[in-house]
Amino acid sequence: AKSTSAEGLCFGDREGQEIGIPPEAQLVVIGPEAGFSADELRRLRSVGGRSCALGVHNMRIETAAVAAAAARYVAVGATKGGAEGKGRGDRDG
Repeated sequence: AKSTSAEGLCFGDREGQEIGIPPEAQLVVIGPEAGFSADELRRLRSVGGRSCALGVHNMRIETAAVAAAAARYVAVGATKGGAEGKGRGDRDG
């Protein structure tokens, strides 16, 4: 298998290296409720993926996807001076 760099890859893992989604994450991989297999974890790490946790409890895919999107939004907003005033239809201008 060809190994490529996946800078910005974050994958969900209950025992993740960090809580939340880092602002530089461009792709979040969410696995099954039972977690990734050992081979899947090895492959994700081999391409530079970082393990991130959304909490201590397993989530259904529907919940994990929304939680990951919200965590990424908060992380990006925090690095750009916060998300205040950027809701409910407000735009950059």
